[in-house]
Amino acid sequence: AIEMSIFNPSHQRGTFEKLAKETRLNAVYIWYRELGDVEWAKAYDFDDDNDGAVFVFDLAAPNGWTEDFYGYSNIFWNVGEIFSSDGTFELKIETACDEV
Repeated sequence: AIEMSIFNPSHQRGTFEKLAKETRLNAVYIWYRELGDVEWAKAYDFDDDNDGAVFVFDLAAPNGWTEDFYGYSNIFWNVGEIFSSDGTFELKIETACDEV
């Protein structure tokens, strides 16, 4: 698993999960690519605890993570076989919202 710290710039209004319930925010996705690649891929998480299910990694979904007072969450991404070899990867966060 990869440990990441994610910052919520709207933390004064609520957690990602709360904002997804009360505002136009629908989801918060992680994207990744190997350094030098052009295409980004949406991050999936692998549920090793249960049936090995694969699901889109959505930071706004109910997940049990906590944001601290400053809007940071420390999360673990179970990457499964995504990074089967060593390399340098880039990560980015995307928010998906309802249109105005």
